[in-house]
Amino acid sequence: YSCGGKPLLASDQLQEPGCCSLCGGSRHYEMQLMPPLLYFLKEGSEASGAVCPTEYWNWMTVIVYTCSK
Repeated sequence: YSCGGKPLLASDQLQEPGCCSLCGGSRHYEMQLMPPLLYFLKEGSEASGAVCPTEYWNWMTVIVYTCSK
């Protein structure tokens, strides 16, 4: 988590997040989710008895941007 910071990237192919679809304000980086999170999501879903096929999840990073307003 690094509100207003910069994500850690494995590639230099990052697209601009664009503007907020509700107000038109700029978006800023808030946090990113990394692959180790998959382990914890799987453990949590198994412990709760939820049906969540995490074996099909495959991503390098999820970057979250929020509206600056």
